[in-house]
Amino acid sequence: MNKHSLTTSSTSSTRTRLTPTHRLARYQTRSRDPLNGPPTTHTQPTVPLLVQRATASVPVLESIVVQCMTKQALSNKNNLLPLLMAFQTITGEPPQSKHPGPYGPGSGKGLIITRSSKKSASFKIRAGAPTGVKVELKGPAMYDFLETLTDFVLPRLKTFSGIPLPPASHPRQSPSSTSGVVSFGLPAEAMALFPQIEVNLDQYPRMFGFNVFLITSAKGRGAQDQARALLSGLSLPFVKRG
Repeated sequence: MNKHSLTTSSTSSTRTRLTPTHRLARYQTRSRDPLNGPPTTHTQPTVPLLVQRATASVPVLESIVVQCMTKQALSNKNNLLPLLMAFQTITGEPPQSKHPGPYGPGSGKGLIITRSSKKSASFKIRAGAPTGVKVELKGPAMYDFLETLTDFVLPRLKTFSGIPLPPASHPRQSPSSTSGVVSFGLPAEAMALFPQIEVNLDQYPRMFGFNVFLITSAKGRGAQDQARALLSGLSLPFVKRG
């Protein structure tokens, strides 16, 4: 074995033994500076071109919605505190304020507590009861979250092989096929893989599974195919169902 092979082997071994502190340092160097605004290493990922389509009609990623519902919140709203804390850490967004301002009511920013819209006696749910937390990310915060997800979380999540593709028999004119929204769910183990949480894992008493909705500008026939082509170019994997 030559010297070059030993060097390569040593480098590969070092890469596989990154500690949570090292991952957080890598994340911080790639993330935006909260004081100066725009990301330090990127502004906006390049949109993959679609064959035989004008540049103006190429879909773009408009926003990412991250949402989680927990039944423990129905019995006691204080059970939402660990979820709020975890969401604030992985998204960088504070809870929405009740007072006017950048994160005030109607701003569309910040963490929002979701509530049930109807009463259900069989499930012991009253109207207006807190059910979970959601947040909509746009601009640099959206790309920061997506980059963290594709670079640090999904590659290390053993149970995730990719976003499932619909079967070939799926109707092309169904509501889901003509919308530019791609969604998928992640288990509680995924939350623990975010560098911001991993480095201080003891501070989070519980991990939560959550859903991710990627909203693109694609609309009409073939919108799902356009949205998947865009997200595939942004390093999100897709997989065919068995």
